[in-house]
Amino acid sequence: MKLDFIKPNFIWRNSFMAGLGSTLHAILAVGIVPDSNTKVAVLSCGNVAQGAYSAISKFNCDIRLFYRKTMHLFYDSLQECDIIINGIEIDDDNAHIITKEHLKTVKKGCLILDAAADAGRAVEGTHYTTIEYPVYLEDAKYYYEVNNSPSIFFRESSRVISEVFSKLIYKDDIRKFWNLLK
Repeated sequence: MKLDFIKPNFIWRNSFMAGLGSTLHAILAVGIVPDSNTKVAVLSCGNVAQGAYSAISKFNCDIRLFYRKTMHLFYDSLQECDIIINGIEIDDDNAHIITKEHLKTVKKGCLILDAAADAGRAVEGTHYTTIEYPVYLEDAKYYYEVNNSPSIFFRESSRVISEVFSKLIYKDDIRKFWNLLK
């Protein structure tokens, strides 16, 4: 149900936090410090990818952004990546961005970080991990697939969400929400 009084993408900052938190958490969990020799691919330009880019750019990495129109360039350079950060969520269970065939060409030691937390869909064959155990090793590649990663920075995420809900939802007469439930 569309609610005309709520703006689309009103919690975009929480999505940004997902990308930021996932990226920092994943590199800490793998125990790496990326540097100028680290080749990073960031897939998408949405809110999650922007947060991931913000985090990984602090390490002065060799970063390339890829969009739907440039995915062929990503596939051509896949074997060179040290870190792949996905910021795309897929609606179709069978329309993987990175297939098992693609994964065969990814080099050993690569960190495949799904900041969009779209387990098994965006990156075929992946499964969710937890904040306590955020990374798993499979076929000599590291996978990060934590759902609800903004909670890593729980204070900041709570502040961001509370501000937007207070401004857009709770400031109005609560009866309009009750009327929706009827």
